[in-house]
Amino acid sequence: MWVLIKNPKCAPVIIGCVYHPPNASVAETHDYLSSNIIKLSKKYPNAKFTITGDFNRLPIQDIQTQNNLRNIVNFNTREDAMLDLILTDSDEYDNAVELSPIANNDHCCILVNGVETGSRKYKKIKKRLVNEQRKISVYHAVALERWQQVFEASNVHDKALAFHQIIDRILDKHCPKQTLKCRADKPPWITNSIIKLIHARDKARRNKCKTHAFLKALVQRKIRSSKRSFINNELNNKQNTKEWWNTLNTITKKAKQSSTPSKIQYISTGNSSNLKTLLRI
Repeated sequence: MWVLIKNPKCAPVIIGCVYHPPNASVAETHDYLSSNIIKLSKKYPNAKFTITGDFNRLPIQDIQTQNNLRNIVNFNTREDAMLDLILTDSDEYDNAVELSPIANNDHCCILVNGVETGSRKYKKIKKRLVNEQRKISVYHAVALERWQQVFEASNVHDKALAFHQIIDRILDKHCPKQTLKCRADKPPWITNSIIKLIHARDKARRNKCKTHAFLKALVQRKIRSSKRSFINNELNNKQNTKEWWNTLNTITKKAKQSSTPSKIQYISTGNSSNLKTLLRI
């Protein structure tokens, strides 16, 4: 069973409930989980995954590696066996806590507390200030330059060096570099055009403009479209399986954000059904 949790203020959360019978096929369970994770990742590119349930000693190494998941349960959940697991790609969950079983159930309950996420990481970059007026100033400066140093140079290397020095001097004068602060973990599908839309959206919100709602929806559509195109292009261009999985793991390793509930309580009943259903709540 798959449950999709949507919140307009954060990324969606997809929770999968799994029951793997002791005598069931390992390959079929692996294929089912991996194929559904890939399909849901394409449909909801920003979603975080949490897969929980009674795995009954199912080998999970391949599932974890292929889908960038980690198991946060580190204790036995039924007598001397660790059968109930919580696999997630979110960094916002701390270690699981063991609770007493409910009624006559022989599986313990598992409580997971959320962790406080740190502030976003930023880096400083230097970027030239460019606009139409500055471009015109550069064109005029290049047209008026005599290029005497280039003509007087004795060899090709010195001519190229002199040429670059003149160009750098002109650019530094008319388009000086400015130190800017940007996110260090900016996803590769966030293009410059999307960043401009984000700035316009934030400005409209600060000024309480009527266009804020329109710009907010436009930014969301552009991000979804850009990420889908990026994922399709990257995955289709990979020829061998290892590169394909490495690319998928890189794409699904998302930045930290308040996208998951602060607490998840999973109660194992031992009779969960493996429904191929996606519920929206």
